[in-house]
Amino acid sequence: MKRYLVSGVCLGAVLTAPVNAWQSGFEGRPYLEVGPTLLLTELEGEIDDLLLEDNVSLNAVSLRGGVGISEYLAIEADIAIGASGETLDETVSVYGIEGEFNGDVDVNYIAGVYVRGHVPVTDDGRLRLFARAGFVTSEIQAGGTVTAELDEAPTFTFFDTEFTLPGSYSATGTYTAERSGLVGGGGVEYQLNHAFFIRGEATYFGLEDAPTVAGTLTVGHRF
Repeated sequence: MKRYLVSGVCLGAVLTAPVNAWQSGFEGRPYLEVGPTLLLTELEGEIDDLLLEDNVSLNAVSLRGGVGISEYLAIEADIAIGASGETLDETVSVYGIEGEFNGDVDVNYIAGVYVRGHVPVTDDGRLRLFARAGFVTSEIQAGGTVTAELDEAPTFTFFDTEFTLPGSYSATGTYTAERSGLVGGGGVEYQLNHAFFIRGEATYFGLEDAPTVAGTLTVGHRF
């Protein structure tokens, strides 16, 4: 009978745990996360020497690590590695010559460091809302063929002899550009048990000439 009584008391203690039961123990505990990210990027400037202006949808896999520095604050870093990009057939400019670009635009990576604050919003503390801000750097890549028809074929003189270049231009190559900027966002996190959790968030990346909005869903483990 005493064993049943003790068991009943322990079960009751778990079921009637204080509001911050799932919050306690956050401080000093490292965590890792992994999951997919969808990036919506507005290209506004040159990628290397390729001037491409368009909206693209890019897919990546995000890896994240962090550590709680208090029950309500954490420092974290993450990297989103490009998984697939978007194929474009757009008017561009390369070396000052307008033409048509046919190829793929991808993000090679987006890496950043953040400060995150969170608060529990349920009585058991398992559901949290959070916001974070930080700084990121990235690399965007465009690979394909640029074709142009020149209105006026350029000419040049070599040893008093005038040469006229062909009136068409075609080049296949890969163009890359690094972009960096401030970032901010927020989302929701649900603690499945004392170790595992799921997290969803929306983030705005203030990348130079490539502002980006992203949505990420991850599964995490807190050690």
